[in-house]
Amino acid sequence: MNKTLWKLDRIGARLWILATLSATQAAGLANDGKGLAVVAEETRKMAEKVNGVVEKATFDGADICNDQIVPLAEMLNLLALNSAIEAYRLGHLGKQAAVCAEDIRNLAVEIVRVFDKDAAGKATQAVHPWPKHPLTSAKKNEYLYMEIEGMHILENLDNVKEVYGFVDQKDGVVHLRGMALPLVDCYQMTKKTQAVPVYVIVQTPWAEQNKTYAVAAEVKDIHLSPVGRSMEVLGGMLLGEFVRECWESESGEVFYFMDWPRMV
Repeated sequence: MNKTLWKLDRIGARLWILATLSATQAAGLANDGKGLAVVAEETRKMAEKVNGVVEKATFDGADICNDQIVPLAEMLNLLALNSAIEAYRLGHLGKQAAVCAEDIRNLAVEIVRVFDKDAAGKATQAVHPWPKHPLTSAKKNEYLYMEIEGMHILENLDNVKEVYGFVDQKDGVVHLRGMALPLVDCYQMTKKTQAVPVYVIVQTPWAEQNKTYAVAAEVKDIHLSPVGRSMEVLGGMLLGEFVRECWESESGEVFYFMDWPRMV
């Protein structure tokens, strides 16, 4: 076994252990840990796929190409984000799961680094569900950060229910776990057609009857600090008619909170 295959074999084994540990933690939390259990199972399956690619290369003597392994690593990165969100919701009980999520993300980044240095830079977006110091500010300062064509979109973490990489979509509706959710396709609105979006399931408390929507976006990070000062929404802003809040960071970047129901 060459050095690369040995490294991937060790990473795959570690991923499987982390997923099993997360599942065990989730099982101990009963109903509160159901979401975490689902993510842990998906992570375990993804780790098995990584191991399957490595085993095939080991026994068949075949090379492993980027297209085989990098997409698996990217999905693991997304699963780590899911785990971080689920762990954050659990509060103190989710701290161990948060550590597992960070380890999974680091391993996913390591896989990408082995095969694609350019992609590795994109995959190192940090996910920090636990701040270095306890939060003393209001919950309005906890955000999930998304980006579409350079447009910075934020959403209160309390409103984000789930994040998925690939789901069935038909006629502007996302079908997920027996639910048919209205799809807010920001990619289509900004005429970006080539990117593969991530689906963020958002329940909007300001909407009538707390309706749930699936937002097509590219998740970048979890922010746990203020984004800056509130700004007036101007008519010239991108998708300005759908912006419910607009903020400016200290560096002058503009961040948007979108009014999802009006975009459907």
